[in-house]
Amino acid sequence: MDIQMPELDGYAATHLIRHKLGIKIPIIAMTAHALSGEREKCLHIGMNDYLAKPIREQDLRQALARLAPFHAIGSLLDIDAQYLSETTAGNRAYQKELAQIFLEQAPKDLEAINLALAHSDWAAAAKAAHNMKSTVGYMGFAHNIGRQLADFEHACRGDQTAPVLLHKLQLIKSTVEQAKQVVQRTLLS
Repeated sequence: MDIQMPELDGYAATHLIRHKLGIKIPIIAMTAHALSGEREKCLHIGMNDYLAKPIREQDLRQALARLAPFHAIGSLLDIDAQYLSETTAGNRAYQKELAQIFLEQAPKDLEAINLALAHSDWAAAAKAAHNMKSTVGYMGFAHNIGRQLADFEHACRGDQTAPVLLHKLQLIKSTVEQAKQVVQRTLLS
């Protein structure tokens, strides 16, 4: 989040994201102002980290690594290979079959969630997310996508608003798209 943006500065945008929309996505402040107290101000307003410009790639990678528990990135999208191997008894043909099922079923599961949200049926969206945990679980994605789905399911059963749920669903869709690439690269190539 750039601190100095036209019309809506980084502080106001973060306040909107945190307090009006209730979204907990990680936010890293980026500013050319390396003034004393600037970092504390950014953290106080609700940002998760702070980087002074010019941004060094190494510093950004370290900040992302610190925030990884909040957002699926990089190696967190790896398949739990040990789990997959145990559940398939190391059978590569069976793993490929499961991979094909995952690639076909995940979009259907996401569509069921999307359809439920479109009809403002939070209970059906929660149920569809719960069901999708099986789809991602048998592929060894319970530790990442499964957690996102559990968070989404909990949010549906809570008092979250449609924009918050849609945002969470977009994060899940993005992670699933990346997971599909991992599956294709590691199991089907």
